[in-house]
Amino acid sequence: MGDYANARKRKSESGIAMMVALLSLVLLSAVGVGLMYMANNDTMVSANYRETQNGYFAARAGLEEARQRLMPDPTDPNHIVGPSAAPTSASGIMYIVNPDNDDGTINPWNNADTNVFRDTQLCWENFQGAGLNLSKPSESGLPCSSLPGGTPTTFNSIDPGRGTRGAIPYKWVRISTKVNQSTAPYCPNNDCSVASDTVMCWDGSQQVPKKAAYPNCETNDANARSEFSTVWRLTSLALTRNGSRRMLQMEVANDPPIVTNGAVQSKSHVTLHGSLSINGWDYCSCLCTYDSKGAVVGTCTDRPGKVCDRSRWGVYSSEGVYQSGGGTVTSARVPPIAADMGSDFVTDIPGMIDRLRARPETVDVRQAPYNWVCSGTPVSCGSRSSGQFGVPPTFPITYDANGNPIGPNQSTQVTYIPGNVRLTSSAMGNGILIVDGDLDIHGGFNFYGLVLVRGVVTFSGGGSDNVNLQGGLLAGENSIDLTDGTTVGGSAVINYDNCALQREEALRPPRQVVFRELAF
Repeated sequence: MGDYANARKRKSESGIAMMVALLSLVLLSAVGVGLMYMANNDTMVSANYRETQNGYFAARAGLEEARQRLMPDPTDPNHIVGPSAAPTSASGIMYIVNPDNDDGTINPWNNADTNVFRDTQLCWENFQGAGLNLSKPSESGLPCSSLPGGTPTTFNSIDPGRGTRGAIPYKWVRISTKVNQSTAPYCPNNDCSVASDTVMCWDGSQQVPKKAAYPNCETNDANARSEFSTVWRLTSLALTRNGSRRMLQMEVANDPPIVTNGAVQSKSHVTLHGSLSINGWDYCSCLCTYDSKGAVVGTCTDRPGKVCDRSRWGVYSSEGVYQSGGGTVTSARVPPIAADMGSDFVTDIPGMIDRLRARPETVDVRQAPYNWVCSGTPVSCGSRSSGQFGVPPTFPITYDANGNPIGPNQSTQVTYIPGNVRLTSSAMGNGILIVDGDLDIHGGFNFYGLVLVRGVVTFSGGGSDNVNLQGGLLAGENSIDLTDGTTVGGSAVINYDNCALQREEALRPPRQVVFRELAF
């Protein structure tokens, strides 16, 4: 009986191993299919991310091409002269187009729904006040419902793959002048009270509205005095072959040229004494007769092909100017000294210093070949004899057609001194000398270019040099004792020279001021 029961039990368990094997196979198959779908999803996510990144960097490449071509180099055949007025019509808008071999004609100005390259962002930039009549949808996030008539200026991209399958997939870059409320309700410096169509200018540190009396940012008066530069808005569309669409925007501006309102310009009061000679005529654009010490003894006349700059003072000060002794201050301005200018002193000296010292070519005296030790509070670099910061040209200076001094053995550099310093024993230089503190010059000086000082200057004598400074002196104020001002005395000779001020503005693409990604 026991054997019979055991036999029945074994018979009832037959096939269990197969069932377990089948269930395990089904379970493993489900896990395998799941893993396969997960892998496929990860691959698709990675591919989509890679495609969107391709679109992003393609759009960025378009912005960088526009930036490069806006660099002020008239010798470059691909240079683009950007607009300077508000975009009152289609003629105030520029496009760089970059089709591949399948795109055909790219026309961002065509607002048809079938045009995948249409400019869907333009109507959201509040150009209505500037006179550009654009119809904007009632809801944000929608493309422009219409664009104005007319034909914008169009340039072909210089991408070497343009018109081929290898073209970078950015399709166009729009170049337009920025106006005050083009990103309203966000306005530059949080000031939306300025008229919406006011062109924005760059002063080297911030955006400011163009003054109504100025024709444009680059031309501030009849003498074409340039203290600002136009802010351009660049908008780039990229559309990859797999349909990834990215739109980026950048606001750029050239750093404004370095100018001074006089041969000596000071934020603090100025004291003049001794037999000094300060000349506000532009030596670069005027032909004058000078004595052996560089003082004007003749009448300034126009040089062939040049217009004399009669706008500069000999001395220009935010506060008072005090003069004693037999020195002379010469200028086309009457009187040649401008004192107590107060709020008219708009030059941002700290901003200029911060901008110039950050340039890669700027030489910091704490590094080779100078290796100065500057320490303390405030920082002091001590007394330095026979400092050489480039080699100036020989006086009297003659110029070539481009405003460069003619003559051998010249070298130029931008030099940064990080604190107070005393220069003795006939220091010399060429380019820009930046003193991030107070400057004391004693025992001669020979410099061609700009001397830029955060604090005040004490110049006690001219020494044996015929001309001590050919260019301009731009000084600030003493941050510790505001009663101290700039002092120029002895036999110092300082001549204003616009060519000397402009030489260090090396060619470089416009500065990126703002960068953003757009959703439209």
